[in-house]
Amino acid sequence: DAVNVAFVHRNDDYGQGIYQAFFDFYCAVTACSDERFLQVAFTPGAVESVEIAEKVAAFGATQVVVVAFPEEGGTLVDALVDQDLDADLVLIDALRSFAVAEAVQNQNALCWALGTSQATPAQSNQLESFRSRHLARFGVEPGLFSHEAYDAAWVSIIAAVESDRRVGHANGEDIADVLGRLSSGTEPIPLGGATAHAILQTLKDGGTVDVSGASGPIDFDAHGDVARDIQSWRFDVPNETIVSQGVIYTVDGMYVDPEEPVCGNE
Repeated sequence: DAVNVAFVHRNDDYGQGIYQAFFDFYCAVTACSDERFLQVAFTPGAVESVEIAEKVAAFGATQVVVVAFPEEGGTLVDALVDQDLDADLVLIDALRSFAVAEAVQNQNALCWALGTSQATPAQSNQLESFRSRHLARFGVEPGLFSHEAYDAAWVSIIAAVESDRRVGHANGEDIADVLGRLSSGTEPIPLGGATAHAILQTLKDGGTVDVSGASGPIDFDAHGDVARDIQSWRFDVPNETIVSQGVIYTVDGMYVDPEEPVCGNE
């Protein structure tokens, strides 16, 4: 059967970046003609949800990818569901909020919506330590990207300090070089305030380290990215929560079909 993909996204750096990455990958292996691929970009803060949904329905989409934030995602998903599309609905990680489901009138239809996000960090002493400190400080569990944000802050601080020491001022090229030296050592070193001085001393001495953080191993690839497994998730409407369905794409490039949901009356 023909696959018609509609890609609905925010018209900003975030949305355009994800769209371009998807387009380059997907359209390299599939003929993305106007009959098979539809791009719909919307202006944040001025989302014409019904108009977008009608355009997607008229296109005859069989797969709909939605890149949005929760504040607009709820009404957008509601409008798409209201079109009674015969299509799979794929949601970006930013929509992993039950507030999105609460904005949808026909919540039963959300059983078929599939979300994607980076996989939950594996259990470790660093993860548990971060969770406990976050809970004690803020009174809530860490959010979806809290672990990554914490680790990113620390590697940025360390790279900037070392770059400043080496060349007199922090600059992008030198910071990139330092970041490469943070994932090329032989022994894993926990990332954080307790180890920052030792890491900086090793770098000053010309050595390399292999840092790991609350989010897991921090290994930069040739593009400067830290690869992570991708998991799928769904809205559990009866229990008003979100459930992970496990890894669907590994860092090694292996795809695993997500489990089919057990849905009632859509």
